[in-house]
Amino acid sequence: MKSRLVFFCAAVGLLLPILILGTPTPHAHAAPCASNGTGGGAWNALSTWGCGAIPGAGDDVTILAGDSVSVSDDRSVDNLVIQAGAALDVPAQLRIFGSSLVNNGTLNGLTGTVRLDTAGAVALTGSGAYHFYNLTIGGTGTTVDATAVATINVAGRFFIGFGRAFTAPAATTWGGNVRTDGAFNHNNSTVRFNGASQLESNVTLYDVVMDGNVDADGNTLTVLHDWTYVSGGWISAIFGTVRFDGPGATQMINGNASFENVTVGGLPFNTVQVATGSTPVFDGSLFIGSERSLVGPPGGSIVLRGDFRPDGGSAYQHNGGTLVFDGATTLQGGGSPWNNVQLTAGSSLDGNGFAVTLLGDWTNDGGSYTNSATTFFGGNGVTQVVGGTSGSTFGPVTLSGTANTVQVTRPMTVDGPLFIGSGRTLIAPNLANSPLLVTGDFLRDGTFTHNRGTVQFGDGTGGTTNLSNPTVFNNLSITANQTFNAGGNTVTLMGDWSNNGIFAHGNSTVRFEGGGAQQIAGTSTTLFNDVIITVAGTAVTTTATNLDVDGLFWVNFGASFIAPAGTMTVSGDLQNNSTFDGASAGGLVVFDGVTTFTGRGAHLFYDVEVAGTLTAPNLSWLRIERDFVKTGGVFNHNNGAIYFDAASPSNLTLNAVTDFYEIRVGSGGTLYETDAADRTNIAPGGQVVNSGRIVKTKASETGVNVFGLVSWNGVFAISLTSGSAGDITVEWVGQNHPDATANEMTGNYWTITPTEAGYTANLTLPHSALPASSVCGHLGGGSWDCATSGAAGSSVTRDAITDLALGSWGVGTTASVADIAVSESVALTNDVGGNGQYDPGDGITYTITITNNGPLDVSNVVIEDALSAGLDAASAVVTPSIGVYSVLTGEWSLDGAGLGNGFSLLNGATETLTIQAQIRSGTAGLPVLNTVSVSVTYPPALPDPVPGNNSASGNFTVYDSSSGDDDDGDGGDATTLVFFDPAISKIGTLSPGALGLPGERITWTIAVSNVGSAPGTEIVITDTLRDELRIDSVETDRGTFEVAGQTVTFFIPVLNPGELVQMRITTTVLAGPESSRLVNEALLNGTGPNGAVSERAVAEMPVPTGLPSTGYPPDEMVNAGEPSVWVVGLVAFAMVALTAWFVWRRGQ
Repeated sequence: MKSRLVFFCAAVGLLLPILILGTPTPHAHAAPCASNGTGGGAWNALSTWGCGAIPGAGDDVTILAGDSVSVSDDRSVDNLVIQAGAALDVPAQLRIFGSSLVNNGTLNGLTGTVRLDTAGAVALTGSGAYHFYNLTIGGTGTTVDATAVATINVAGRFFIGFGRAFTAPAATTWGGNVRTDGAFNHNNSTVRFNGASQLESNVTLYDVVMDGNVDADGNTLTVLHDWTYVSGGWISAIFGTVRFDGPGATQMINGNASFENVTVGGLPFNTVQVATGSTPVFDGSLFIGSERSLVGPPGGSIVLRGDFRPDGGSAYQHNGGTLVFDGATTLQGGGSPWNNVQLTAGSSLDGNGFAVTLLGDWTNDGGSYTNSATTFFGGNGVTQVVGGTSGSTFGPVTLSGTANTVQVTRPMTVDGPLFIGSGRTLIAPNLANSPLLVTGDFLRDGTFTHNRGTVQFGDGTGGTTNLSNPTVFNNLSITANQTFNAGGNTVTLMGDWSNNGIFAHGNSTVRFEGGGAQQIAGTSTTLFNDVIITVAGTAVTTTATNLDVDGLFWVNFGASFIAPAGTMTVSGDLQNNSTFDGASAGGLVVFDGVTTFTGRGAHLFYDVEVAGTLTAPNLSWLRIERDFVKTGGVFNHNNGAIYFDAASPSNLTLNAVTDFYEIRVGSGGTLYETDAADRTNIAPGGQVVNSGRIVKTKASETGVNVFGLVSWNGVFAISLTSGSAGDITVEWVGQNHPDATANEMTGNYWTITPTEAGYTANLTLPHSALPASSVCGHLGGGSWDCATSGAAGSSVTRDAITDLALGSWGVGTTASVADIAVSESVALTNDVGGNGQYDPGDGITYTITITNNGPLDVSNVVIEDALSAGLDAASAVVTPSIGVYSVLTGEWSLDGAGLGNGFSLLNGATETLTIQAQIRSGTAGLPVLNTVSVSVTYPPALPDPVPGNNSASGNFTVYDSSSGDDDDGDGGDATTLVFFDPAISKIGTLSPGALGLPGERITWTIAVSNVGSAPGTEIVITDTLRDELRIDSVETDRGTFEVAGQTVTFFIPVLNPGELVQMRITTTVLAGPESSRLVNEALLNGTGPNGAVSERAVAEMPVPTGLPSTGYPPDEMVNAGEPSVWVVGLVAFAMVALTAWFVWRRGQ
């Protein structure tokens, strides 16, 4: 045992040194080993190697040309050489510990890893292809220099361990993950990402080519030079950052690159330039450092989907391009101007309080923009468009460019002040539903073009808009809770006004100049200062409930205004040269200031309240459909008229004694005055014209006039001398009493109803057309109680009446009137056939006799006698005992001219007219009808007491022989003529003592008869009165009539042979004609058996022109377009001078 132990110890002693000295260590000894030169093989196969061993760590290995070696398991070498034409595949792992890797063939990483683990410097050289899969720089202090290599491709992971370094070749391709815990020295080279890469750490590169997808995973990729996009993009869920940290020169972005967060840093004045045609997309934030710049592509776009922070005035240089906001962007800095801006659908841009200057267009395609700071439109000499598919909301907006124009094509909201600088132009949207909404001040030093759009002040949340200068708007809308302060500037509207807030006029003027339909609308009561409706054709209607006007309200020629349905308050003057319609909407107009009416337009009202001082239009009318209420102040009638012109009842309510000049009640209307404490006085020279009914209720006062209305030219008054009658109601009816006779009434009558008895009353009634001597109370039927206590020129008084409630009161007379009678006879005076019959060719004689049966003398007697068509007018011989008869006009008068100039006929006088004429041939068996009628202007004008003798007829039938032969020898009868032959005449009659001056009346009488042998149907008589006349009343014996302006049209359905119809038109002269004659023509159109028939009649009334008027109308002013007096005088002087020169020349 001892010997064995000694042997074992000795053996161990001998072997241990050998084992220790024989174990190889890396780099301790580099044994060369080359491949077999016959095609290579697997690394771990002995046959692959020509050195007789499988190389390992510490061996320098050479892969000979033509050989292909594959590393199928983990292997290590010292230095490695791959000769040209050779290939090394690394599907497993190959560790290199030497200082050199020379590749002149092909290195295929496949799926394996090449680790450069040299403790020191390693050089990669050779002209071969470096295709790594994973490449790791992992040795202690390993520094790899690949600058001698053209390109290195890493398809898998590229890893530089901590404390290691890698100096890149001219081009590197990364297709997998990248981790640089050590140093990656870019060597001004290019790195191409061409796979699916992830940054496991921060990395700094020189040039980058993006040709794959990269997941930054929150890390930073620093680029010192250019970025070129080919394909791919960022795919990380955690955004990383790309920093452009150039050395102060220009870095390029080429292609449609996609970024996450981007920072433009580097040395001061570093610039990142986006190449022409490139459209980079910034998915994350874009930060441009101070004194650094990002320059957009020329005319191209940059897409931003994250925050944007440009620090400094030149940080972003638009280069004529567009910023496209395609995500949620918050502005983190400002200062540099933008060119074009586009907001895509669903995007948002938050200005974050930074001012934005825009030099180009703003396009919103469905995004949103918020900013409390100002957006400046600063283009120079260009048109900037605010458009897109959606409206845009801005904060404050200023047009600041030089001579720039901003054209808004979509709804635009300015949440703050809008300032249009001098020399700038803002063009509003051209659609009413695309408003320009402003919540702050509207400051216009430049030009605002309304473009038929709408400007809306306020968004309903409240605020104030101040207007800096006069501005023309189309539609203007003030929203609820908003105050629009015009600041004394004129607001001109071409469209509608809508106020749902507050309008502070500041003594400004609002002008409506649209030339068509315009509205004043809204839920608020607008308080205007001055309102002027100027342009002809402008028609302003008010749909707002109420309206107030502090200053002047002016409706110019050809314009019109319709007041609101609620209350319109007018505190200043009202100048109306066309139409002021306060009636159509049924509203109340309150005059609570000092208002003077001017102008000659139509003043139409529904309800009127006078609370201030109101001066009515001079010699013009205020037409009121319902009530006139005076609650205070003063009413100055100004010689004007108040016309209650509606069928609905009207009330006249006064707070104190009020003087009127003229009160008129239209046909069918009723005027009530029920206030017991006040009276209505009619000023001297004034009148009450009642074509309807007037009902007045007053408390009686002993010893004074309870009523004092001036009728046409007389006084109606009731005074109580004792006792009390309580309230007295008077109804004045402007028409004949139904039971009046020819000797009673003036055309108007009164019903008086006292509530108590025990009084003694004095009653004074007016009259105008009757030498009245009595005041008559109606007892019933045709019985009247007539008495008088005295008579004046235009009134009759009856005292000591103890019962006013007889029912009706009127004016009567005991004097007789003139009864004018006319008769006519016809005789056969030339019996050619000698048969005593009226044969064709025989001569006949009409004898017309007119007699004044008295007792009064009459003037202006006119007899109408149109010869029948059955007589030969050319053969007529006429012999009047007075005046002239004309067969052409059918008038027997002073001159027979058909103008109604009649002769006088004294009481008891008789005058005759004989007419000799021949019966026309072809009339056998036909009736010859002749009707004569008389019309008279009485002093005064009363109906004839016996109207039945005012016309007569002389008719006969032409003989038709019973043999059936009309004696012409042909054995047959002549054809019987059946025809409608209308005769029309017209005369004008002045009121007694009248001359035809303005203010005086003329009655025009038209007489139509049928002197033919057949009825006429559908007879229409049209009479258009001259503008110098005002139509007061119209009546006809038969048929109907219509009045339209100055035209009166009568309609007679049927007029039989021998029938006569008279029509009367009562007028007032408004102004004297230039020719000193009022000419009036009536036209007749009808239908007979032989078709349409027309006739005409002309009446002429001479009137003076050099005398003063009787109070109506006012002096006419020279109208627009008419020559002034001095122009006419100058022309006349020139004509006289020219004539004198001509005569002098003739004398030479």
